[in-house]
Amino acid sequence: MRIPPYFHRKGYQRFFAGLVIGTILGWVFFLVQFGLSQEKYIEIILSQKEIIRNLKNSQKLIIADNEKNNEEVAKKLKVQEVKVQVSNADKLKAPQLDQLMVKQRVTEEMHHLIGQDIETVAKSERLLRKAIENKTFVIDDHSYQVRIVNLFLYTKLELHIHISPQITL
Repeated sequence: MRIPPYFHRKGYQRFFAGLVIGTILGWVFFLVQFGLSQEKYIEIILSQKEIIRNLKNSQKLIIADNEKNNEEVAKKLKVQEVKVQVSNADKLKAPQLDQLMVKQRVTEEMHHLIGQDIETVAKSERLLRKAIENKTFVIDDHSYQVRIVNLFLYTKLELHIHISPQITL
């Protein structure tokens, strides 16, 4: 069996030449289109990287500004409430009414601090302790001494006190 000689016929030669040239032109067209689309995507990625870098810089500035503002606000915070708790209420043999009255009087003593800057109150914390601890509270012929166990200071001034009956000689 013999293979027919296609290379001698002009029709076949043109067909195969067109097939090769078409393949080459199609490959070149594909490369050009692919290159253009990749160039477009690279430009988009670079512009997005620039936007991200700018946003990160502005975020750092905003965070720094917020931290600065928070520090300034924290310095300007004011006492809004005074709360007094008796830490030895269950061990104290005084009547509940006396405990309540001592609590109210301590709250009245600290009431002038409402509206004051927290920084100012913190600076005078030792003076506040001494003012309360050196005072004797007299309720229905009973004298009570108060000792401040804990003092928590933020927008709410919270005092934990220890009440002890004062023995009179």
